[in-house]
Amino acid sequence: MLRNRLMLVLGLVMIASVVLAACQPTEVTPEVSETEVATATPVVPATTRHGGWADALVFTGNPDMESAITQIQAGEIDVYAMSMSDPNVFATVQADPNLEYTAGVGVFDAYLFNPVPLFNDGRLNPFGYAEIRAALNHCISREFLISEYMGGLGIPRYVTLTGSFPDYARYVDAIRAMEAEYAYNPTLCEEKITAKMTEIGAVKDANGKWTWEGDPIVIIGIIRNEDEREQFGGYLCDQLEAIGFTCDRQVMTRSEASPIWALSDANDGEFNFYTAGWINNFVDRDEGDAFAGFYTSLGGPYSSYQERTPTEEFRQIAEDLLNNNFSTLAERDELFRQAIPMAMADSVVLHLVDTQSFMAFDSDIQTSFDLAANIAASYQWPYTMRWEGVEGGTIRIAQGALLVEPWNPIGGSNWVDDGMIQRATLDGGVLYDPYTGLVWPRQLKALS
Repeated sequence: MLRNRLMLVLGLVMIASVVLAACQPTEVTPEVSETEVATATPVVPATTRHGGWADALVFTGNPDMESAITQIQAGEIDVYAMSMSDPNVFATVQADPNLEYTAGVGVFDAYLFNPVPLFNDGRLNPFGYAEIRAALNHCISREFLISEYMGGLGIPRYVTLTGSFPDYARYVDAIRAMEAEYAYNPTLCEEKITAKMTEIGAVKDANGKWTWEGDPIVIIGIIRNEDEREQFGGYLCDQLEAIGFTCDRQVMTRSEASPIWALSDANDGEFNFYTAGWINNFVDRDEGDAFAGFYTSLGGPYSSYQERTPTEEFRQIAEDLLNNNFSTLAERDELFRQAIPMAMADSVVLHLVDTQSFMAFDSDIQTSFDLAANIAASYQWPYTMRWEGVEGGTIRIAQGALLVEPWNPIGGSNWVDDGMIQRATLDGGVLYDPYTGLVWPRQLKALS
């Protein structure tokens, strides 16, 4: 069934690309050879339509997955462009013949830590120490998270490389070593954290609670409530409280969370950890930039990113991979094999799961999707989304939220909700192949 759907989508992508190419007429001259004619771009009739198929796109925000699916069933919206991995919602979508869905493998969840050791008001932040962050890997059973909260719709993720992408396969032996070294072991987790907390001067009170200069050490968790990350955040707090910390669970939506974890000054200590999630925009054939993105200040303009302090050796390796500063593939391999354990030892981003997510829509909607980006984060959907057999019309698309961050083109929003709308207004030089991550020419033309 999935294979048939993928073939249908591939056909739609090819058809859409042919129709869209009509704006640039192709000529086949009598002088070309038979081989050249066979491989040339087909000539298609001119059309007065430009850009996407629909006359209008209407975007709304709805973070509640169940109600959004109900809205599609009631004919109030047509597409729900939010990554979902809730097994109950998935069962609802599968059971309804009037609903269709696409599956993607590019979404992943993680704990993102504030790396400032001591906040401006004197509070200790245990996650300011790499040893404690790394030790937390032993406190987390990724298999439990997937089975208990995701109904099996996920794969354990320890490293910064996505499990379905080429670099994961290239370095799977090094990754397996990390999975063994940082496997779930709560006893070892507590031993390592206790050793480091004692070293920096923290003490436990008579009730077994960690304190700093006589005050309880309170861990502020900014916990997203739209998906499985609400349970992930509660799980981490449970693990922390079991070893003597006090946890302040602040559960909120993405729009409420963004001003805290992304826009506040990390030194003010408005959060200690955030239940983060990312989605790839395409099948990434080169994840060398991921180490700089996740573990150094080059990851973004946010204050907590700017406060990251990798070792000098790790920072240099991450930058070399970011800039492809190597001469041979063997040198690249060596950089990756050094970076993978260094990233685990840093763990300022503690990876949890690669989700097997889906997006749902009315069965009369036709659209392409990317194996990594699904619909919302892809570059293809604006060219292909349409009502079956119809040119024009209005398509109503709901997302998790609207206008999550400012759309300043310099250091602006990095949210998929904002990016989906933005990509409907752009026309780049190339389009990513939704299956391979290679690029196809869009505005860019080969020079002969």
